Amino acid sequence: MLVGLDYFLPSVPKTAAKLFSLIFTARFWRISALTLLRVLAGLFSGIFLGALLAVLCHKLPFVNSLLSPIISVIKATPVATFIVLLWIMMSGTSLAILIAVLMVLPIVWQNLMDGFHSIDRQLEEVAYVFGFSLSKRIRLIIFPALKKHLAPAVITSVGLAWKSEIAAEIIAYTKNSIGQMINDAKYNLDTAEVFAWTAVIITFSILLERVAVFLLGRLEKR
Repeated sequence: MLVGLDYFLPSVPKTAAKLFSLIFTARFWRISALTLLRVLAGLFSGIFLGALLAVLCHKLPFVNSLLSPIISVIKATPVATFIVLLWIMMSGTSLAILIAVLMVLPIVWQNLMDGFHSIDRQLEEVAYVFGFSLSKRIRLIIFPALKKHLAPAVITSVGLAWKSEIAAEIIAYTKNSIGQMINDAKYNLDTAEVFAWTAVIITFSILLERVAVFLLGRLEKR
């Protein structure tokens, strides 16, 4: 109300009106679904690769010595740098998914490595003495130690996957994406639409995080 310039800071009613006008279009749901699918692809791929590398690093010390510095570099490198460098080599869709993977993988890897380090060595000795099978050791000793570290990694990764995905879509101007819509709105000086799409991003991120918390809560009870 003080600024009085909608292109600089749109009012809440104008932003809400723009949001509702978007929701009742088929294009909104198609674009949102495509972005959501890319986020999920990056999220699940990052979780899978992070878990796989954590297992390899735990079992093979030389792999840990090789990968630890690389993952440290990935964690320390700004996401915008990765986007600009990879944009030269691949399309917007592949880039957006890969950026999400790069943001998720180090978090899952680090948390699971912490989980492996927290395994009670005395329990492992008991399992060895009584000849537990590998599946029984995983079910009774390894998995309980890992799942309490995996849950916070996944919840944190959901938000990071969304933010990195959208950043990649905006910078690389990914076709049929929320990032493209934000870019177009920016060029048209339609700040209300930028705010509306931002509200959509936040809503989807919160919903996806709530789903992750629910599923992980079910996993904890098993």
